[in-house]
Amino acid sequence: MTSKEDTLKITDNPNCQFRLYEWERIEALEKTVNLCFESVEDMNVHSQDEMELNIQSILKNIINLIQVLEQLNQSSASQYVIWESTNTLSKLWDQSWRSILPFVPVMKSRIHKFTDAGPGVGVTNHDVRFRIADIIILTNLDYYIRHHLANDDSSQNEVERIQSYVGDAICDGGPLKWEYKQPYEGFSNEQLNEISLDELESSELDRMKYNAFKVCDELRFHIEGAPASGGFMKAYTSQTNEYFYFNNHQHLKKYLAASENAKIALPGSHYFKMVQDFIEKHFDIGEKYLEYVRYACLDDS
Repeated sequence: MTSKEDTLKITDNPNCQFRLYEWERIEALEKTVNLCFESVEDMNVHSQDEMELNIQSILKNIINLIQVLEQLNQSSASQYVIWESTNTLSKLWDQSWRSILPFVPVMKSRIHKFTDAGPGVGVTNHDVRFRIADIIILTNLDYYIRHHLANDDSSQNEVERIQSYVGDAICDGGPLKWEYKQPYEGFSNEQLNEISLDELESSELDRMKYNAFKVCDELRFHIEGAPASGGFMKAYTSQTNEYFYFNNHQHLKKYLAASENAKIALPGSHYFKMVQDFIEKHFDIGEKYLEYVRYACLDDS
């Protein structure tokens, strides 16, 4: 997701918008790599077998990745140093990917995805198109179709029908605990007398966020393994924004809203242009569907 053209726009100014754009993405990647490092370290493997050797190899590659990311986080680095480090990072990432490949299930090469009729997830939404293109490029899919099902058709709509199974799993007769952390929890009376209004508001927002994620965890336990049409449901709690892989949403919004002449001056413009060209060449988009077929592509992108 990093192009040479975007990276070489970086100037020596610490507040350069192109530098800050790359930094945001590097920081998000570093957080994810550190989580991977903690997960692999927690694996309890004691026998001298192929599994342990592979885990040691994964750990070594992740440590190398973290070291390169720390070098990239030097704010004084020039655009050429950043680009060279990015290339090194890409090679290390490829090695890490190959080392974990034996433990990753083979992904389906053909996907048919159903969605409801909401504008936020519809095939005419530009943001949706970009994210689908991102995923297809990353996973090298052969065939992908996204079907935007009709309005007022819940009885025939697979997406709407699955919501009833989710509702049944949640409404099991037991109450949901929602206030895991109480107001002003962790503050003494003396601290409350001295704390500023801004600090108090920030503390309350943190409390609300903590409680919201705890409620999501509880809902996940309700839904996990519950029966649904044709099988059982799998539930996940969403990550916070800073851990999202596609963490350039605001930059993408600015790019899509800008005129053609203004786009080139925005951070990430060369990458977004590449994805936009991919969409125009390879996607067949109707009012209710989006289709991508690899054999119909003009190249191997």
